[in-house]
Amino acid sequence: MITNVFNIEDYRITVRKDNYGLQFTGDPCPHQHLFFDENGQTVECQDCKKQLTAWWALMAMSRGLKRMRERLDAEAKQLEEEKAKTVTHRATLKVQQAWRKHNMLPCCPHCLHAIRPEDGFGNHMVDKQDPEGARRHMIATSKVLGIPTGQV
Repeated sequence: MITNVFNIEDYRITVRKDNYGLQFTGDPCPHQHLFFDENGQTVECQDCKKQLTAWWALMAMSRGLKRMRERLDAEAKQLEEEKAKTVTHRATLKVQQAWRKHNMLPCCPHCLHAIRPEDGFGNHMVDKQDPEGARRHMIATSKVLGIPTGQV
């Protein structure tokens, strides 16, 4: 016995399948275009003009909604993964755009001095736990060497 559960907003539909070993021959029409007649409370396939049971129509719609939900969930997951990649790509693109300018060099956001390729952009790393430590070290070193802080 197989049980499927369909959740459609506030509704929860549980379907128990038990065909007792019977096999049904497949209809050549997939019955994808249905007409629901509210007056006669009937369901008719607009392609083959066969009358279908309301139960069959309900099950077909619930399977379709389930497939649609699975596809939307997969697309949302892929979008989140793409979004996570985009954050790192934005920073990379910004750096590339700065270096590709023919007549301009990128500047340090703190001292506004030009950053040249020979300065080794990206060669030095700073501890995430103490990002200001490198700046304190630079200021202390410049005081020892007698260099004004703005010229470091």
